Amino acid sequence: MTTIFAVCLATWGLRKSSLKWNNFPMREQTFLIITKEEISFWKSCQLITKNLIQSYQLALKGHNIQFLKVEEDLTPASAYKHALKIKEINPQGLIWVDHEPCSALLLNALNSVLSDKPYNDKPKFFIHLFGDFVLQCRQWETTLKSLNEFPVHFLVASDAQKLLVDKMFISTKNITTVIPFPVEKSVFNASAFSQQRNLMREKFKLKDEVVLLYTGRMSLQKNIDSLVNTFTKVKNLVGGNAELWLAGPWDNILLPYHGTRGLPGSYFSQFKSSLLDKGLSNVRFLGDLDEEELLGVYHASDLFVSFSTFNDDDYGMSIAEALMCGLPALLTQWGGLPTFKKYSEHVDLVPIEFQDVRMHPQSILAQKKMMAKILEIKENKFPREEMASYSANYLSIEAVGKKLEELLFAVDFNAKIEFSQVFYKLSTTFHLSSDAPFKNNLGLYKDVYGDYGTL
Repeated sequence: MTTIFAVCLATWGLRKSSLKWNNFPMREQTFLIITKEEISFWKSCQLITKNLIQSYQLALKGHNIQFLKVEEDLTPASAYKHALKIKEINPQGLIWVDHEPCSALLLNALNSVLSDKPYNDKPKFFIHLFGDFVLQCRQWETTLKSLNEFPVHFLVASDAQKLLVDKMFISTKNITTVIPFPVEKSVFNASAFSQQRNLMREKFKLKDEVVLLYTGRMSLQKNIDSLVNTFTKVKNLVGGNAELWLAGPWDNILLPYHGTRGLPGSYFSQFKSSLLDKGLSNVRFLGDLDEEELLGVYHASDLFVSFSTFNDDDYGMSIAEALMCGLPALLTQWGGLPTFKKYSEHVDLVPIEFQDVRMHPQSILAQKKMMAKILEIKENKFPREEMASYSANYLSIEAVGKKLEELLFAVDFNAKIEFSQVFYKLSTTFHLSSDAPFKNNLGLYKDVYGDYGTL
């Protein structure tokens, strides 16, 4: 009896000292989900936050979920007040699901307020990182002490973002996990594909035309001009029965972190002038669409295309939605886009070229791959319902909820962390020139984002 008790005591002691948060996973825990008070300016971020919350509600069924909203202009003082509130609630887990403000401020405040608690008694902090993690490097530079004294785990949306974030740290343990941003299956699916496709194609007076579709921001950052130029050349080779549809809002952001900015309407004017010169009757601008309209054009089209090389492209909500509707895709081999090959067997990639000021898809390869996809679509009928179902197994709110359920109690905390040389070089550059830290796509930019073009 004594021996049995000793073995049980030893086992309990091992579990208690274990760095994994799975000692008593069946006991009800309190989780605090943190968002900002204001709705995000970015439509994709609005969807991401809303869908992540639904995934967590599924993952944490049976646990106590509470919510905390913080100001967009969070300050050290207001972060401290929120940390005091969190101490009062005494949750076991914290979950940050918004792209702003930077969660670094709250992390520092929590580490200060809860400094009297042992490491293993502090709430576990799960932070979803968005594409602007690099741009927030000065805030993260202040967290080195907190990262070593507070249990933190970063959730990233793609394999490339994991490589980028991991590059910023020297850590004794894995501190990042890939969790794709989920899509609402009740909205984006192929359950009524044939019916909706016929209705939409009739509306646009289409017969057997192959429709290529891009949805998202109409921006220089997304290489819309390269996409249209490639389509123009390919269309002339395959014949006139192909169209390119572009859906989304125009912006004038250009390439601000390279020091290039635009006046209101400048990119639209330049783009429109270029199109008129080419006389492109096979390119349609659909404007900014709501979810119901998007579903219709996803079903009516035949291939999703994106030639983006935007530095914040850690993921792509429009791509995820398209795959959930059963569309094949042709994407640049950049950032989070290659990760979508894991979620569909019908994703092809176009390599990119690091150029001095802008990066582009490799022109000849882009044309070859686009032509091959159009010919493939003409010859074969893709099983859109099957393709949608396959992608839903990875990208739906329910699928991501299951992955989160497996993750939350299995993370190995207590890593010893330092910032890397690349991180310090990055933060120093932002301190010196926050408006335009990257002079070109070589040097530091390539050091930071180089992995975004190689996966």
